[in-house]
Amino acid sequence: VCWTGYAIVQKFLLRQFSSQQTMLVFYVIGALVFFPLSDFSPTQDLSQWQWLLLIFCGFNTLIAYGCFAEALVHLEASRVSAVIALTPLLTVLIVQLIPIEGIVAEPLGALSLLGALMVVCGSVTAATARGQAIAAGDD
Repeated sequence: VCWTGYAIVQKFLLRQFSSQQTMLVFYVIGALVFFPLSDFSPTQDLSQWQWLLLIFCGFNTLIAYGCFAEALVHLEASRVSAVIALTPLLTVLIVQLIPIEGIVAEPLGALSLLGALMVVCGSVTAATARGQAIAAGDD
């Protein structure tokens, strides 16, 4: 629900502003809200490798959200949000299937698997429903 709300708000903003401008506003608001609540003391203990990973994650986030904002310019918000909803599932799948030293995968129960199946079905439905509606109207 949060992703869909965010996508709808951003879609409205994109009528007046570019994707870069909307993302700059979101980043500035986020920085202003969360900076006073942040505790940077754990960063003192990071190794060089951990710093590189942290920097990579920061740039990855900037690029990913920039791509998300640009996708909203060209596609419907429901379709973009449906694809975004699959990202955590892909992460869980990779952690479950590929053993990574230092990362312990949580066991997935029946309820978790059912929830994942519902997300996949909902995403597929949202991504394909508009195409089927258009095709049905052309008959």
